[in-house]
Amino acid sequence: MRRLELHQMTELWAPLARSRRRRCGRAVAVLALGLGILLAGAEQAHAATITVSTPAGFQAAVRRLAGSGGTIVLRPGIYEQLSVGWRSSRPLVISGSGATVRHLTLDHTQAVTLRGLTIAATASVPADASITYSQHVTVTGMRVIGTTIQGAILTVDHSHAVTITASQFTACGDYQGSNLLDGRFGLCLGLRYVQYVTVSHSWFHDCRGCDFLHTWDAQHVLITMNTFKRALVGPCGLHPDHCNHNDLLQLAYGTDLRIVSNTFGVTQGGAAQLYITNRVDGVLISNNVFQATDPLVPGLVEPDAIKLGNEVGWNGDQPLYAVVRENTILAGGPGRLDGVQNSIILSTPMRNLPEEQRPLIVNNVIGVTRTPSRLCGLGTLRNNVLISGVRCSANDVLGNPRVDQYGHPTVGSILLINRALVQWATIYDRVGVRRDAKPDIGAFEFVHGSPPRL
Repeated sequence: MRRLELHQMTELWAPLARSRRRRCGRAVAVLALGLGILLAGAEQAHAATITVSTPAGFQAAVRRLAGSGGTIVLRPGIYEQLSVGWRSSRPLVISGSGATVRHLTLDHTQAVTLRGLTIAATASVPADASITYSQHVTVTGMRVIGTTIQGAILTVDHSHAVTITASQFTACGDYQGSNLLDGRFGLCLGLRYVQYVTVSHSWFHDCRGCDFLHTWDAQHVLITMNTFKRALVGPCGLHPDHCNHNDLLQLAYGTDLRIVSNTFGVTQGGAAQLYITNRVDGVLISNNVFQATDPLVPGLVEPDAIKLGNEVGWNGDQPLYAVVRENTILAGGPGRLDGVQNSIILSTPMRNLPEEQRPLIVNNVIGVTRTPSRLCGLGTLRNNVLISGVRCSANDVLGNPRVDQYGHPTVGSILLINRALVQWATIYDRVGVRRDAKPDIGAFEFVHGSPPRL
């Protein structure tokens, strides 16, 4: 995916928007879609609702509704093992406010919505939910809760058209030395070999000895409007096998990964708040806020916000065509074992890539650039405001952006207001305010007299 293509495509993509049809074909498709929605609504209005209180009752309800669709309501209680297998394309809703599940499996299934379930570990038993070889699945209002020592995890594997929204992930388990991709410890949400997945409007917080979100060879993933805060060292102490995975996001391999309008809080001992490694063809990092401190963790200053690439991979085994635009990056400073002090760190093999494949970093507020060897010449920097450090380009400005504690521009933010390059500006800012004809640098468009919006 070329950088210009990535920039020109809408940030909030929809798979159907990618198809190209003739005008008459589009009209037929729209008519068919509308008719399908009406029919599905009529069927759903008459679909059965079954309330259950035991795993056996749940499995019987799944079999009964396999062809017709409908709703299964779980009564409050604890369910050890629930599963959904092959079924028709008619929608099935599984609702369970007050229901706690230890092990939930969706395998080779479709058209399932999980609503309000809790996946929770105990002091001695881990918990997990998995979506495997499935399609058209929605997870909303789910709570994934571990106990730091015992993990709780949601994995999406070899699936497509999956949406995870309005959910909460916390205390997902200390990294115990097992493979993070396969183990139950050290990870809240894992996306492997997936296509067209959206993670939105969710809260990831307070994970000790673990990462919040991993992707592996994922294609067309949108991560938007989420909050990630406090991935900290757990009871593993300072053992390197346990404590070096406290990232908020770690994304490896894939195509078309979009990280848009999120808030990133502090980490401790990880590679970065956002770490993208190995070959990813097309990366968009846009309208995000990277915080440097957290009042709940006094004394901790985030050393680095974004790390693109790795030092051990060959030249092409790096993120390609990355665009980092319109972010407010306050994180950055001392604290890394390698001594690098940058808000954005690029891998040195990138210098061997063609210039068009290297990262483009434009219209950002960037906290620290004190190690130019891990930034300058490895990507193209244009029109950024740097708070501290050295400039990589004459197009960048070194100075105080005069933002408030939330990263919002103030009346004194003369280095930001109306200063963004229009061709690389986003249409909307971090909180949905439409940018004007002279957009501002950073994640927020200045609105005079407005209260803090984050």
